[in-house]
Amino acid sequence: MVDTRFYRNALGRDALLKESKPAVMKAVDGHGGKQVFLYEADKSNPDELDKILQGVGKSDVVVQPLVGSRHQDLRVYVIGKEIQAAVLRTAREGFKSNYSLGGEVSLYFLSDQEISIVNTITSQFEFGLAGIDFIIGDDGELIFNEIEDVVGSRMLYRCSDINIVERYLRFILEQL
Repeated sequence: MVDTRFYRNALGRDALLKESKPAVMKAVDGHGGKQVFLYEADKSNPDELDKILQGVGKSDVVVQPLVGSRHQDLRVYVIGKEIQAAVLRTAREGFKSNYSLGGEVSLYFLSDQEISIVNTITSQFEFGLAGIDFIIGDDGELIFNEIEDVVGSRMLYRCSDINIVERYLRFILEQL
């Protein structure tokens, strides 16, 4: 799991200034990677820090170390406790792999070990439709990053013929 620290907005600047290694700051209410910023203490100047803080606006933030040099992540779509599909995202440039920012996407087939990891997570929660996100580590390992409870599906439609909305509606009807 990625080491994740939550901060009130007013404490964000001090949190970044304490970082000696590259760190990622995210607005807690952001989506699509637009409010995600890389801070590198040895390369960033005060103007860049101000730009990051302006970018997150008044939102509270999370700060995480920059993990993995592949700049890839994996989104696993789940409905209830069932895995529906997985999509590998790769950044074209920089560290953000979001599809909405130009990241490349491809359908990904989970190994038995990866399925077990996802099932461990799904056993702890009651999901409707969600995305479980992992960063791909330097050795190809899955590093749990976050759960998207309002998960987008454009990239899934881009690389598969899975109709996730239809599946989700069927799931909802079965719950009634």
